[in-house]
Amino acid sequence: MIKNIKIGFLLLTSAVLVIAGCDKHETMGNSICPSGTFKVRTPLTTSGTTVNMQTNKLNLKAGFTEDVDWKLKITGKTSGALKTYIGRSDSLNIDWYGNAETDVFFVAEDVDVELSFDCLKDLTAKKTVTLSNKPTMQAADFGTLFNNFDGQGFYSITAGWGDAVKYELRLLDTAMTTGASPQGGTAKLYSGKVRDGVTKTWYYGGFSVNIAAQVDAFIAASGVTKLEDVYLNMYIKGFKTECPNTQLNMNFTANGVKNYNLNVDWDGWKMVTIKASEFLNLIAFNDFNDVTELGFGLGAGPEQNLQSKVIIDFMILTAYKPYKEIQKRNY
Repeated sequence: MIKNIKIGFLLLTSAVLVIAGCDKHETMGNSICPSGTFKVRTPLTTSGTTVNMQTNKLNLKAGFTEDVDWKLKITGKTSGALKTYIGRSDSLNIDWYGNAETDVFFVAEDVDVELSFDCLKDLTAKKTVTLSNKPTMQAADFGTLFNNFDGQGFYSITAGWGDAVKYELRLLDTAMTTGASPQGGTAKLYSGKVRDGVTKTWYYGGFSVNIAAQVDAFIAASGVTKLEDVYLNMYIKGFKTECPNTQLNMNFTANGVKNYNLNVDWDGWKMVTIKASEFLNLIAFNDFNDVTELGFGLGAGPEQNLQSKVIIDFMILTAYKPYKEIQKRNY
């Protein structure tokens, strides 16, 4: 009996020692919340209340008394487009060029800029900025816009189109009130149809776009000239059900030509990204600096057809990564 009492006493004492030696408030790693003395040293400021995003960027600044987890969110009041920056620091200094992380892009609209902190909801700061123009989104680490067919970028047809006797041909800017691309607004319709309705064909015609100015701007901003570091991105609307076997040919022209054949085997909008080095050689060249034209040819593949159609929107060059990866980049 005495032996059992001693054993029970020892077990109880051990339990008390274990409980006493455990600190339930012990912190592992850095706290996500700032200290009790945290303050906003420099309130959220913007480089303007109205910004022309075709010629300028929007600069956003703030400063704090210590490192803190913060989130900066930009939301389009009309478009619903969103861009979020997340970081941990004692200050922020961000140049925003109008890029979005959503498939919906910013337009000429008012945007809400909101700065918030973990654990400190009462310190959330908000600003409203008016974008007087749709952003061109040209920045060294974002991309160089060829054209969005809404007045931004450069676009000139220097050659084309096809045999209008054999084919019903259309190459025109079309304002899309319904079924627009995620970028919205106007897009380039590109279609061909056999007039006799019987004789299938491989090719309807093509045209070329002078892109010398965009190439120069892209290289000046990014410093990139190697083809393996250059990405051509664009939204393409396919009509697989209506126009099966549609094929779009794209080619870069310099002192030679490089071709890429894309089978547009889908319905609806899709972001297409092609690395410049994936274009096949007819006459080899390796320096993107030499490129002067981007050509398009509308045809059929992998089989002949009676009608081909695509709609193209938002052509943009990016360096090192596809547009979709850059689009979602954080601070």
